[in-house]
Amino acid sequence: MPNNNLEGKNVVIIGGTAGIGLAAAKMASELGANVWAAGRSEGHIATAKEVSGGSFEVRQADTHDAEALDAIFKEAGQIHHLVSAAV
Repeated sequence: MPNNNLEGKNVVIIGGTAGIGLAAAKMASELGANVWAAGRSEGHIATAKEVSGGSFEVRQADTHDAEALDAIFKEAGQIHHLVSAAV
């Protein structure tokens, strides 16, 4: 049986505000992870915030914006898992 315990782990998902990235953010959060989901579309960000219900962090960031990504990485602290689901 696989170990799906993410309890207390810090997970950052770039492209985590829609599609597979959002599904991964929701699942990781349900498995106990501290999640930061980042995306660039204001519409997707609004939807992700609604889906999260406050259970994970949602931030606006473009993969080309090093400052925005750096701010997320600093906020997350030690990152145990980094997922890139951005298109």
